[in-house]
Amino acid sequence: MKLCSSVFILLLTLQVFNTDNSFAEVSKSDSLLRILQKAKNDTDKINALIALSWQLRQQNLDSALVLGKEALILSEKLTDPDTRVPPEEEKQNQLLVKTQRRKTARANYNIGTFLNIKTDYHNSLGYFIKALLSEDQGDNRLKSQILSGLGIAYYGLSDYPKALEYQAQALKLIETYGDKKEIARICGNMGIVFASQSKYEDALTYYFKALKLCEELGDKPGFVRMLNNLALVYYNKGDFLRALDFNFKALSIEENLKDKNSLAITLSSIGAVYESQKYYEKALDYFFKALKLEKELDNNYEIARNLGNIAEVLLAQDNNSVALNYNLWALNIRKKLKDNRGIAYACVSIGDVYMKQADSAWASGNQKYALEKIYPDALFYYSIALNTSKKIGENHLTAISLTQIGKIQTRQGLFVPSEAKLLQALAIAESIGIPSLSQIIHENLSDIYSRTGDYKKAFTHHREFGMLKDTLLNKDKSIEFSRKAMGYEYDKKSSLLKTEQEKKDALNASQRLKQRIIMYSIIAVLLLVISLAALIYRSSLQKQKANRLLALKSTIIEEQKTLVEAKNRHITDSIHYAKRIQEALLPATLFEPAEVSGFFVYHQPKDIVSGDFYWRFKDGDDLFFAVVDCTGHGVPGAMMSMLGYDMLEYAVKDKKLRQPALIIQSINTQMMEKLIKSNPGGATDGMDMTICKLNVKTLNLTYSGAKNGLIVAEQDKELTFFPADKCSVGDRAGYPFSQNSIQLTNKQSVYLFTDGYADQNGGPDRKRYMTVRFRQFLKKISTLSCDQQKMELLTEFNNWKGSTNQRDDVLVVGFKI
Repeated sequence: MKLCSSVFILLLTLQVFNTDNSFAEVSKSDSLLRILQKAKNDTDKINALIALSWQLRQQNLDSALVLGKEALILSEKLTDPDTRVPPEEEKQNQLLVKTQRRKTARANYNIGTFLNIKTDYHNSLGYFIKALLSEDQGDNRLKSQILSGLGIAYYGLSDYPKALEYQAQALKLIETYGDKKEIARICGNMGIVFASQSKYEDALTYYFKALKLCEELGDKPGFVRMLNNLALVYYNKGDFLRALDFNFKALSIEENLKDKNSLAITLSSIGAVYESQKYYEKALDYFFKALKLEKELDNNYEIARNLGNIAEVLLAQDNNSVALNYNLWALNIRKKLKDNRGIAYACVSIGDVYMKQADSAWASGNQKYALEKIYPDALFYYSIALNTSKKIGENHLTAISLTQIGKIQTRQGLFVPSEAKLLQALAIAESIGIPSLSQIIHENLSDIYSRTGDYKKAFTHHREFGMLKDTLLNKDKSIEFSRKAMGYEYDKKSSLLKTEQEKKDALNASQRLKQRIIMYSIIAVLLLVISLAALIYRSSLQKQKANRLLALKSTIIEEQKTLVEAKNRHITDSIHYAKRIQEALLPATLFEPAEVSGFFVYHQPKDIVSGDFYWRFKDGDDLFFAVVDCTGHGVPGAMMSMLGYDMLEYAVKDKKLRQPALIIQSINTQMMEKLIKSNPGGATDGMDMTICKLNVKTLNLTYSGAKNGLIVAEQDKELTFFPADKCSVGDRAGYPFSQNSIQLTNKQSVYLFTDGYADQNGGPDRKRYMTVRFRQFLKKISTLSCDQQKMELLTEFNNWKGSTNQRDDVLVVGFKI
């Protein structure tokens, strides 16, 4: 049984922890800009800056921060205590200072809120505290919003007691105003904090209160958020049917709202429920739909969470290596975001992959290999998860980590520490009400006591394990679940079919009316010309016959067109699925943070699937990586790329070759054998590639290339191009590929690429971009950050291409030392 199934959905909560407040937006951005430009004094300017910065928070957060800080500087200047005024102006000045202090509080509050949105919780705390100190004039509405902002910041820092304390203070203040929208928001926030601590009954109380208020207000986005939050709690409690009910209610509303962010969350939640019932293909379908939306929104938190979801399904399907890649990808994103809860979850998921591999080796009789090679890797990641989850007070993950470490220690024969960890995990699991986890812990404790001869305790825990197992395997629930899920799909499809039929009926009615008009017109014309000779009448009959033949031909053509379109859709869907498989083969990340100071991968296929691909393999301090351009693009290119990827893996992992030239020679031999079989008259297909071996300690780079070389750039120096052999892989049997070494130094940039970028047609004369221009552009952007370089390459390529069709797949890889 998978341990993490009820954890990953909990990570949805951060997304719906709403930072909105009840400040009225003064006007649209353009109106506010005009007000700012016409401001005659500092007070008017402060008002405009505060309003404009708040207006921009959802459009351009960085600009909002700049304007917010400018408003703060001006407001603090006007409330400077060292400013001296004449005695006769003292009273008027005190009133002015009082007003300006409120503006200072609001400016501090705005900046704190913007930093919360950017997840910079440490810095946001300071601004909220300054806002609280500035707001001493009895404005409880503003004070409530400041306290809530503090609660959100402490939640982001995983300090749940303080998060609850400040949210409770905010709720108490805002209830005096009877502001239902703000009360609903804060109740939702408190529910999230309780759910994060696995205090589900408390969470449900606040969620239902918020749900009722949102319904009364007609706040559909807020109503949907609460539905998803309720589904999350019931999922974690193991009540999957109620979770699914709430998710489907949310989905029916979201499809009308066209809110991509909320829709992605609901799709992911539904996928989680399907996964819990082992409908893995359906779960993957929902997870990939959610991931697509999250990539469009560039929401890294949600992208990382869904990568973990997909990895868990792949692990359940025994696709261990791909599951590990998805988990490592998610962990890398979590680290960049400094998301401790997400890091702990990702480490548990990676530990699960190694644990499954180790258990499989143990069951097949390879106990020594499992103990020495695989269990230590699992233990490493579980230990990180345990330390992190304890630090942030994440009880569920703490219990899971303790359980898995205890199981490994049992396998290692360390029964005393194993028993202690499992008993500690059991206490947590029972206190927060997770029966699936308690079941696994009882099974492991029974195993320990059986091994140590304490059969009474072994029997007790085995009995508890059996009782929980019977409870969790409730067949009626599974049947009802399937019926509900299928019922929803059926209702949705029936609705679509009904709509389509109505459209067809309307079209047919229109056509019948048109035919009647035509018929009456013909009759009228016939009555007018009946006096004409039989020749004219016969000519009219012949024309009608020709029209009927033409209509028949049109019908046949339309039917053929429909058939071709259906086949095209089927082919396109198959290619999209092939793309998913191809992307799954690519490394989750080409470089780790400890290996280089930064990198980018600019990969733009000509068609849906690509003939260009990249590859990596790590052996101690030596990092092997390659950029490969296979003959063709689209489906043929993709087939060649999968063949090339397999040849690389075979040369390095099976043949254990460690020199780039030998690796290319091995691939050349394999390619010649395979292609000669398929084309005895002479192989015309092959690959251009660059293979590198980088020692991450000495920074010595060894490379070998088949037509594709590499470039090294250094600030204030000319680019250095390192050429490759002028022979493609698959061109000549037994070709002796050369190998060269480069001693890299700090602050250098290295680029590997295929020919797609330089060969692209475009520009004013629709000519090729050319290699010289490509190298000059690399020199121009080499001093920028890797993310900026990738964006510049994309912009330059699209500007050059213009309306011209893309000629070939494009792949450029760069990294900084």
